[in-house]
Amino acid sequence: MPRPKKGSKNGELAIEKWRQTVKLRYGDVSAKMRETGRKGGRMSSGGGFASNPALAKTAGAKGGRLSKRGPSLAKLFKEKDAQIREMYLNPDYSVADISRELGLPYTSLRYWLNKHYEIEKFERQ
Repeated sequence: MPRPKKGSKNGELAIEKWRQTVKLRYGDVSAKMRETGRKGGRMSSGGGFASNPALAKTAGAKGGRLSKRGPSLAKLFKEKDAQIREMYLNPDYSVADISRELGLPYTSLRYWLNKHYEIEKFERQ
């Protein structure tokens, strides 16, 4: 049962009523509180990372290594550089086709081609 706030319109009366209700339900309030605390303390196992710093270190390292965003675009472009070059030099492929086929963002592919192959910015759309 939540304890009423002091400072309310009838704060003192509300608190007194709360005390009476708790006493009716549970008997001695302080004994009930001690019992609740004792049960909670007994149930606590004291585990977690505090008991095993080595586990915390390895878990933190793993979390730092694994990215939820996937590999970086630079890494993808480096892996697919040969395919990009081959497709770009083929006149049958436009930049949009290359982007769709290799699963790369169109704007990033334009930037990559401009930077690495020194093409005109709006060439062969």
